[in-house]
Amino acid sequence: MADPNNIVLPAQRLVFMLPRRVASTSIRAALLRSQGRSDAAPHNPGHFMHQPAGVCLRLRDDHGFLVVAPVRHPVPRLVSCWRGKVAVNLHEGLARRHLWAWEGMPLVEFVRHVLRTSDEEADQHFRSQAWDLMHHHELVPNWLIDFDELAVGWGKVQRWVMRSGGRLGPLRWEGASGSVPEAEPLPEDMYQAVRDRFARDVVLYHRRLGPPSLAVRKHWLAEFET
Repeated sequence: MADPNNIVLPAQRLVFMLPRRVASTSIRAALLRSQGRSDAAPHNPGHFMHQPAGVCLRLRDDHGFLVVAPVRHPVPRLVSCWRGKVAVNLHEGLARRHLWAWEGMPLVEFVRHVLRTSDEEADQHFRSQAWDLMHHHELVPNWLIDFDELAVGWGKVQRWVMRSGGRLGPLRWEGASGSVPEAEPLPEDMYQAVRDRFARDVVLYHRRLGPPSLAVRKHWLAEFET
């Protein structure tokens, strides 16, 4: 079954794997602007070609596609999820999962719920990024972009696409939450519990994985290693 969070761009030989709460709305909007559809709703699944992780892996290994994914440290990602989906109101995506009881839930209580929830049962906005980016224990993306340096990473992807004759428009922040309460500090033991629960995400966040020399044109690699 196709995953709407995986966007395949055949003309650019490019795949974006976009876990939620990791700039997915901003990247989708940038891709739509590149196609001259700036007024389109970013999360409408009909705007892009989508494939499951296993197909993305075959595109990477058998057809030389570049597979790009932004990654974010799990603690600020959870806070972002709380601010955008719980603190003020539950957006439609979560409401469809019968989670209205979460509206206004304090951050600490929300994090406790997340810690008790397995990836199999978790909503896509707070399940682990590794769950979305791996296929049978193999990491699918061959280029990870640090969320905290997203503008720099996006610029490198833009130059990669330009070398193949394509174009990616500028990245702008989209989908920002309005005026919401400030997040109260989490207890230190809860920070550690989040890091333990999302240990694979912490590894991905600290991993420096740039465009590989075998899956893309080798003479591009030196530029992106700097």
